[in-house]
Amino acid sequence: MRWCDIKLLGWRHIGKDGNTAVIVQEKTKGEHFITLHSIAKSILDKRKAKEFSSPNAGHIFHLPTADGANKLLGQWCESAGIKKHITWNCARLSFSVLLQDANVNAATVALMLGHTSTKYVNDTYKRYRPKDPSEELSKLPAPTALPF
Repeated sequence: MRWCDIKLLGWRHIGKDGNTAVIVQEKTKGEHFITLHSIAKSILDKRKAKEFSSPNAGHIFHLPTADGANKLLGQWCESAGIKKHITWNCARLSFSVLLQDANVNAATVALMLGHTSTKYVNDTYKRYRPKDPSEELSKLPAPTALPF
């Protein structure tokens, strides 16, 4: 999800079964149906257990501005010895790469990122990390008997 959508995420967006969320995206204004991963469900369960975040409350997360959150990410990276500049959007890129590593097609990746077409998956969120060459070579057909 985009930062602007996470910031506005409320308990009213989470399905009664706890497995889905329905939001209207800030950027596209389109309704987006999200199937929640088990990790996301676990995070939501922990948030429900907190006194300040009851299911009847408004927002699920009480977050700073996007700039404030990116500054905090920078501090976390620095304390972890990570020298790369990390922002909220890096999580979206990582999510896309993980999906593509699992051979999820571009249309499904686009849907899961909340895009209306595959354009951004193919341009912005394309797979930057090369796959293991030995694994890819093993996919090629191998002759059972050589002619010589």
